[in-house]
Amino acid sequence: MKKVITSIIIVLCIGAGIWIGSIILSYKKVSFQLLGEGYSVRVHSNTGKELRTVDTSQDVRLQAGDYGYRTIGSEVRGDIVPFRVTSSGDTIVIKPRYTEGYLQNLAKSEQENILRTLVQQYPSAHNIAITRLALDEIAELAYGTLIIGADTANVYRFVMKRTDTSQPWKVAIVPSIIISRETAKANGIPEDILNSLYKPSNQ
Repeated sequence: MKKVITSIIIVLCIGAGIWIGSIILSYKKVSFQLLGEGYSVRVHSNTGKELRTVDTSQDVRLQAGDYGYRTIGSEVRGDIVPFRVTSSGDTIVIKPRYTEGYLQNLAKSEQENILRTLVQQYPSAHNIAITRLALDEIAELAYGTLIIGADTANVYRFVMKRTDTSQPWKVAIVPSIIISRETAKANGIPEDILNSLYKPSNQ
């Protein structure tokens, strides 16, 4: 009888060990890369249960499966985005969509930096003046119009780009009077941004 009980205990222990091991192995290391600033991320299960809050770029452990995250902050739009964890080493890159008010204020504060970059890039173009400036919803693209010197008849359109708010602006499309759809597409510029460059400044 004792041998039978002992055998049952051994089998149960092996089974429990396998079960625990399978649970441990089901957890994967996931890297959350938070771009931008002024927000945090809440991670939810596929049933909506809140699991954790991520405030900075970091690695977390999650079981393989389906999840969602939501950006939280006064200056972001609070989108819910689904994602799936399949293996260790997965990276979730988060680019929050900012509010219109935040983007307008950020455009004002970034205008001097953008102008400085343009002047450095094109030193032969004297007296560059930005006449209109806007940012896309993830603050990755800055686009607008400018004039050079006293020539107000020719309006140049330009697009700048950066991968994160901590990075410097770079020229994505050279200031031009006309930017073709082919040029915009080749440089990864969305059509709605290209169209906005041709709208009157009061729209």
